[in-house]
Amino acid sequence: EEHVDTDFVIADDVLQMAALEEECADNTEEVFPKIVACGRTETLQMQAIVDKVVELSGTDLPKVLYVGTASFDRTDRYNVCTKKFREIGCEIQRLDVSELDTVPTMDEMKEVVTEWAEVIMCSGGNTLHAL
Repeated sequence: EEHVDTDFVIADDVLQMAALEEECADNTEEVFPKIVACGRTETLQMQAIVDKVVELSGTDLPKVLYVGTASFDRTDRYNVCTKKFREIGCEIQRLDVSELDTVPTMDEMKEVVTEWAEVIMCSGGNTLHAL
């Protein structure tokens, strides 16, 4: 089918970054993202998962950015997914882009994603809507 592309090259970029990691080991400016993937919303209520996310963030109270696009930016999903992080005192911002009137400017999105957030949490839900 025309819309199916099976010639993926995403891993090539990751491998190049991993090869550079050894060269940049003494460079504290270089940052490599860490991913914690959870299969269910309830997983984010498990203290061991929350502790691991906090540990990987490199700070005791990370700034958490919640992107709930796949769940249509529903407040109930936001509350459940961020509950444990709120309980330990993390500052949390939402990036709501499901509705035209809540979409921030590109500059605002860039700032919150690349400058402010220490943890980016994405909800599960409708993958097609998330894209």
